[in-house]
This record gives sequence, structure tokens and C-alpha cells, in this order.
Amino acid sequence: MEEHHREMRALGGRLLDVFFGALGLTADQIAAGETERKIRETMMATMHLNLYPRCPEPERAMGLAAHTDSGFFTFITQSPVPGLQLLRRGPDRWVTVPAPPGAFVVVLGDLFQLLTNGRFRSAHHRAVVNRERDRISVPYFLGPAVAPLASAVPPGRKAAFRAVTWPEYMGVRGKALRTDASALALLQVAEEGEDDGMPPKN
Repeated sequence: MEEHHREMRALGGRLLDVFFGALGLTADQIAAGETERKIRETMMATMHLNLYPRCPEPERAMGLAAHTDSGFFTFITQSPVPGLQLLRRGPDRWVTVPAPPGAFVVVLGDLFQLLTNGRFRSAHHRAVVNRERDRISVPYFLGPAVAPLASAVPPGRKAAFRAVTWPEYMGVRGKALRTDASALALLQVAEEGEDDGMPPKN
């Protein structure tokens, strides 16, 4: 388990560098950036074990309701039984993700959308059950304290989201689930003269 944790953290760091590069940051900028350093220092991880028993009437059951994940990245190891579905927009439809042996599925979460100021969006996904076979998935979640990267904010514009820690975000997410709201919407920075409905940060 400790080895798995080390390898997943290392994978998260490498993937983070890939996305930083996609935002136009050089290796020197990544190394010198205060936000980038803080991300690595505050990275937190959790892991779940999910069992989806086979169901004779899968159209009448749901393995896991549609949602977005809270952190940066979710690395999903799954048995070779398809069941993970992503929502594809325009027109909206659910697409089943293949489950090739030995492969991870990588899902972007809400805090990564916040970090990139909406340049990369969290993935709306769900899990469905299989008529003939049980399905197992092991998602590994990574997330830190985070604020939008300066490089992701267009010149002359304000960041779209305020800074937040992962535990604080989970509190916001809990409020959102109770009120059928969007956690990211609750973290959006209000335009001048608008009230975002959130208490001021201390």
C-alpha cells in the first residue's frame, strides 16, 4: 500500500507538470512559482474501494450517481468490466469508458478546474452496474490547497475562483450537495457590486 501511494503521488506530480506545460509554463517557471511549490507541499490523498455487484436489471439500478470529483486528479484502477461513464456535451450523452487491463483512467476534479481558472474542466461522470459480472474500482484521489494560477488568468482579468484548501472545499461541496448547487459556483469570485453568497475569508 505504501509503495502504491508513493507511485501514485509521483504520477500525480508528473501529470501536473504536463498540464503546467500545456498552460505555457516552462520548467524554470514551475520550479520558481510559489503556487506550484505550495501545491506539491499540500498535496493530500485518499483511496476508496468500490464494489458494484452484478444486477439482473441494470436499467433499474445505479452504481454511483452522476457527480464531479473534488480534488485535482483521480486515478481509477478497475476490473475489466466497463461501468464508468462520462457525460459528453452537445448534445448531452453518456459515453462508456473502456476498461483495458493494466490501464488507469484519469479524471480531472473540481480543484483542478479552479487551479486552471476553468481552462481544464472537471469531468461529470457516473458508474453503472453490469447484468452479468461484478465490477470493482479503486479510485485514488489527489488534491491540495489551491488558488488559480496567474498563468491561467487572462491579462487584465480577475481570477474566476477564490483560493481554497481541500478540507475547506469539502465543506463547500457538502453545502452544495444539500442545496442542489454547484460547489465551483459557490467559489466563484463575484463581479464588482455582486454578492457571491459566501462568508468572507479570515
